[in-house]
Amino acid sequence: MIQKSDGGFNYDTTDLAALKYRVEVDKAERIIIVTDMGQSLHFQLLFKAAAKAGYVDPNQVELDHVGFGLVLAESGKKFKTRSGDTEKLIDLLHTAIAHAAKVIAERNPDWPQEKQALLARKLGIAAVKYADLSSQRQKDYTFSYARMLCFEGNTAVFLLYSYVRMLGIQRKVGRDVAKLDVSFLKLEHSSEIVLALHLLRFAEVLQLVAKELLPHLLCDYLYKLAEKFNAFFRDCKVQGSTEEVSRSILVEVTRSTLEKGLYILGITTVDQM
Repeated sequence: MIQKSDGGFNYDTTDLAALKYRVEVDKAERIIIVTDMGQSLHFQLLFKAAAKAGYVDPNQVELDHVGFGLVLAESGKKFKTRSGDTEKLIDLLHTAIAHAAKVIAERNPDWPQEKQALLARKLGIAAVKYADLSSQRQKDYTFSYARMLCFEGNTAVFLLYSYVRMLGIQRKVGRDVAKLDVSFLKLEHSSEIVLALHLLRFAEVLQLVAKELLPHLLCDYLYKLAEKFNAFFRDCKVQGSTEEVSRSILVEVTRSTLEKGLYILGITTVDQM
């Protein structure tokens, strides 16, 4: 329905007008609309109507509705405040930061308060972002502060901790990674080979995420990257080994790839944890 009997307009009308404007004025080649899955049928009809009206040429402009599921409380019900209102993002972030601050204070009680607060802010926000993006967007997921701030499992904290470990290796080795010659890279240990093969898939995964609009695929990739790096760290000595140069190169490529992946997800890396 484009216009009501009383002459008024509705969401269909304004959404059609928005599509027309984005194509004719903004010259958009791809339009991505993000809402909950409950509006899926609405946008299917809207896209067909826009094509029939001549506002959009499906052969020239790609239209995507990116639907997402519900965020549930640990009780299994829709995530809300105690009063039953919708949880505000700012309140959720402040709570996540407070939870992160407790974790950091327990692990690093000797750190200055300012340093703890800065890290808590980064970890809290990263944890919330990653918890949302790592879930299959079309499905419901359960929100848990304890789980998202865990140092084990598929969490932002685990990835950032792995990143800090990579920096620690580089500091101990003390080499200028920017000057390392990649031609010295030699992969012999099985853990080195497994890690390197996974690194080669980064571009492929990014292309898939862009095509399918499923950010959890990138999260899965980064989580497996961190796991494979930790297996390499367990099995292969870097500092002082005969393979120090080669393994330092592998650490740097892994660190750089993890940093780029987190940046794409909107997550800032940290130097210490």
